[in-house]
Amino acid sequence: MPAVVEIEADLAEEIAERSLAGRALLLIAPTATPLQIVADITGYVSKLQADACQLEDDDVFALAALLGDQYVAAFRWQWAKVCAPSGSEAFYGVLSPGHAIAITPFWWVSHSLQGSEPVGFLRNFQRVAAGDIPPAQPGQVLGFH
Repeated sequence: MPAVVEIEADLAEEIAERSLAGRALLLIAPTATPLQIVADITGYVSKLQADACQLEDDDVFALAALLGDQYVAAFRWQWAKVCAPSGSEAFYGVLSPGHAIAITPFWWVSHSLQGSEPVGFLRNFQRVAAGDIPPAQPGQVLGFH
């Protein structure tokens, strides 16, 4: 099983700052719900994808931080660093309680902007909200995108 490590305080602070930048980029109202925010992110990235537009790295990071924070706010997931037992490169993601399921917002937003597949943020969020997630064992850190 992969090792899950709490993120460093400076990274947690940067994620919070970038999440606020994502809210500003999308002009999100302070009263918006996590579902509304994920819908806004999905629409924005879908439009960029359809127009074959790219974002600056800072904006990709901002949208990814904002996306991950919605899982934290709505489902009590947590940001964490995941280290594979094989010693391969670690990654940062948002993990479900018990660390059974994970999303990797930084990869996911970047990948969505580069691809032609439909942007699945909202569908994924709704599935998690409905409890429609793949079976996974605690500590498995199964990617779910």
